Amino acid sequence: MSESQLPPAVTRLWTEPGLRKRADVMFDLLADVDRSNISNLVSQLATLNEFWLIMRLLDAVDYGAPATAATTSRPENHTKIRNLARLGEAVINVDTHDFESWCQDSFIPQNIREDLELRIWPMKPQVEALGALRSLIPTFELLLEVFEVRILKGDISMGLSIIHLMTEYLPLLGWEQELGHAGNPKQLAEYLTQPNSMWQNDTCPLNRQQRKAFENVITANDSQKNWSIYLRDNHSRVAASLSICAGVPNAISTVSGQRTCRTPCSIRKANKELAWSMVLVRRLKDSSLLTLRHDAPVGHFFSVPQEPEILASWETTWQGLIADRDEAPTDQNPLRTVTRTGALAGFPELLGLVAGLEGPMQPSNLVSKIAAEIKALAATS
Repeated sequence: MSESQLPPAVTRLWTEPGLRKRADVMFDLLADVDRSNISNLVSQLATLNEFWLIMRLLDAVDYGAPATAATTSRPENHTKIRNLARLGEAVINVDTHDFESWCQDSFIPQNIREDLELRIWPMKPQVEALGALRSLIPTFELLLEVFEVRILKGDISMGLSIIHLMTEYLPLLGWEQELGHAGNPKQLAEYLTQPNSMWQNDTCPLNRQQRKAFENVITANDSQKNWSIYLRDNHSRVAASLSICAGVPNAISTVSGQRTCRTPCSIRKANKELAWSMVLVRRLKDSSLLTLRHDAPVGHFFSVPQEPEILASWETTWQGLIADRDEAPTDQNPLRTVTRTGALAGFPELLGLVAGLEGPMQPSNLVSKIAAEIKALAATS
């Protein structure tokens, strides 16, 4: 089999400069795996959510090592397993950009596609909200599951990145109950342009960039280009702006601050639960836990935080979340009486409170479903 005839799934490993030598070594090692034990090894790797290794193993077994590439076709079950492993890798990398295309893949079980549909980010302008623009709860449940998977793998940097990603969109999760959607541009534009909205007025504390993000909401549906730019550059900025629009639970002054709004405005409803949620969101964004991410390789290539540092930083962050402030006193703080659970004790409770759930947010089981489907296929190989 010539390099030009190699299946697309493995072409990159054979041809990309700098990867060929490493690929030769890896494929030689994997091709020596006991062929009678492939199914058992795939099942064990699925249990560990090692989807990338499953793909590489099947490449090696089905096609042989690069130097002696076999010409036999891939067994049907291997094709299905590898396809699911590709999806599993996309999910634990939170590559939601591709979820929409995965929903069209008839080789993916229907129950998994239905789970993906709840978490898609539509790539074309929408009138009615779909996926993560309808509700962010399923997306945050998935992020919570992926966070736990990454932490169990010891992938601290990716775990911190997921917390950072959650924090970026957390205001929209909190506003979802007020809006009836999770920031779908068409519906949000109508909300932002209602009578007596003050964000285009000089009395509004939003800065120039935040007001521009609101302007881009209004034009997002005008063209495919506007939609793509909005999702890429402005959706998280709109979330940050809305975190300010919610105001504070107990205003003791009529003067707006840099991170608070006390301007009478139709956007800001008299919703103390929402105001408390946004107080907690702002405190999380300013917390030592988020600062810690910048010490990781993802940030500036200096010391990699380890689990004890993460836990210590989270405890400091928790104390900041429940700290006493004039505008948000501890005795009214909705986090003060929760029973803390989760890998970061109290984090599921924080997410549940912001989302308006009756209890802590529970992680999804999408990664587990994909792993279980792979194990079922491996058992019949």
